[in-house]
Amino acid sequence: MTIQFRRTRTNPDGTTEVYEPVMRHGMFVMADRAVHEKHNNKLNQFFVADAEAVKARLASGGGVSLRMKGQVTGQQNLITASEVEVLI
Repeated sequence: MTIQFRRTRTNPDGTTEVYEPVMRHGMFVMADRAVHEKHNNKLNQFFVADAEAVKARLASGGGVSLRMKGQVTGQQNLITASEVEVLI
């Protein structure tokens, strides 16, 4: 069973954009806002190798985000756990 993550949103021009996880060195990039008050600070960043562990972190909530990249714009964002769709 493969676990996938995505976020779908409508851009201002009406197009639909799908965000997929950013992978670095084969690992998911996550952030925890409890580490530093600034949302997008490098200190918040950590790497997770296993999709099951990412799923568990997202389910726990607590200010954890997943770095994702839009397929259309290529824009990277930290997506809050509640906005990430887990596909099994």
